[in-house]
Amino acid sequence: MKNTKWLVVAWAILIALGMFGKGLQKWWHGEPKIEKVNNEVDTAAWGLEDQENADEEEEEREQPEDSFFWSLAPDKALASLRRFEKTYKADFGRDFEYGVCVDFPKREMVYCLSIRKWLIGRFEEALSLYSEVHFNDSGESLYRGDIYKDDKIAQFYRDRFFKLIDMGEDEDENNYPYGLYQHICMKAFIATEKFVSYQGFVDNYWGGIHGLYLERVYSFDPANQKEIDWDYLFKPQSKEDIMMLIFEEASNDKKYRYWERDETMTEIRENFLKQDDEGELTDEYKDVSVGLVKEGVVFSYQPYVLSCFAAGAFHFVVPYEKLEPYMTPEGKMILKE
Repeated sequence: MKNTKWLVVAWAILIALGMFGKGLQKWWHGEPKIEKVNNEVDTAAWGLEDQENADEEEEEREQPEDSFFWSLAPDKALASLRRFEKTYKADFGRDFEYGVCVDFPKREMVYCLSIRKWLIGRFEEALSLYSEVHFNDSGESLYRGDIYKDDKIAQFYRDRFFKLIDMGEDEDENNYPYGLYQHICMKAFIATEKFVSYQGFVDNYWGGIHGLYLERVYSFDPANQKEIDWDYLFKPQSKEDIMMLIFEEASNDKKYRYWERDETMTEIRENFLKQDDEGELTDEYKDVSVGLVKEGVVFSYQPYVLSCFAAGAFHFVVPYEKLEPYMTPEGKMILKE
């Protein structure tokens, strides 16, 4: 009996310790310190901090504004020119549009006739830009009307545009989609007795997923009736030197750096080279247009040339002082005050 009694007492003590053990432990040892467990990864310890910051920057990064080109031309025409702006709608059943915004020189402007003839060439170029029809193969203007009638010039090319579309409609009613358009914009921002410079923009939609456009600076020497292009400005043997200057501008251009992650001059140069039919790089550089702006010569590359269509056109301005050693006598002369 005595042994049984002590066994019952022992079991009672064990049960009590089980029920109140934690409380007795706190009483004996004091309140334990509780450390908060951090379930987040220690990014610094694992070397992931830079990667997370890079990911955040990638998400927040926005395409740099390409404000240079659109800041060239003033809101109103220069004093010696008159801005003609009008939109024409087709009247043969579907919604087609032809828009014109061109700064024509006034009669009293020096070399007025020469500049007007040159501008008519830009109409012809715009009309044939993305079609198989070329209207100025003969090298002569198709317009035979009054050269000083701005509206007559615009209407002539409007009629040619709508006739081209109407012909396509007759051949196949689905050949051209609803909402086709053609816009030509030529706004002057420099006009001297030596040269004029225009902000040129041609925008059109001839079907497909999206339209196409050309965005560049045109400069013209009216006294000699010459467009100021690469051959006009630069010596034949200076190509590589000038391209290196363009590469330097590209390497510092925020928009180019956003779309093309070239890290070395060699990589930049390769992006400016043409490819052959097998996709191999050639020694020939991609097409570029040039024009004169206040700061220097602007080199323009059209959509798809250096990057995807979403990247748009690229414009790189190289200061005149850097280009002077490579310029022709003719090019240097036109820049002299």
